[in-house]
Amino acid sequence: MKIIETFAENYNDKLYAADIVRMTDVHKATVHSHLNKLLDEGLIEKIEKIGNIQFYQLNLDNPKAKIILMLESYIVSERLEKLAIENLEKEIEVSSLTLTTPELTASKSVTSDPVYNELSSHVDIYKKNESYSIITKLITLKNYMTNFSNINDISKTSKGTTYG
Repeated sequence: MKIIETFAENYNDKLYAADIVRMTDVHKATVHSHLNKLLDEGLIEKIEKIGNIQFYQLNLDNPKAKIILMLESYIVSERLEKLAIENLEKEIEVSSLTLTTPELTASKSVTSDPVYNELSSHVDIYKKNESYSIITKLITLKNYMTNFSNINDISKTSKGTTYG
């Protein structure tokens, strides 16, 4: 799985075995074995050879590779959405703190501030839209995947390996 993730994350880059070993911490012999399997599946392709170094790239013409790339993009976008919500909530939380000092008996809560109210409403709207966004993405992905009868071939795994 690590090897496929590496190709998906770097789909525009030409990678060679040593790059993949470094990025995945997978043994060199294992990387070469899986590169051959991925070549046989058509998920990656040989791009060019310079001296003894063979470069590979994700085969964007392969439907399985397209699905893997879509899934990788979806996972990244979901992580970014989650981080954005968390950061926005932290900003609101910090803004809503009540400041008091021993010298001041009166304190002003930022919750009455119009900026706080505007940010708060944006978070609520974003949370409501998030579930709609996720459902829409999943339906789109499901519809795309039903076009391929042998979708299970994507995740051929053997115990203890990173081929996926």
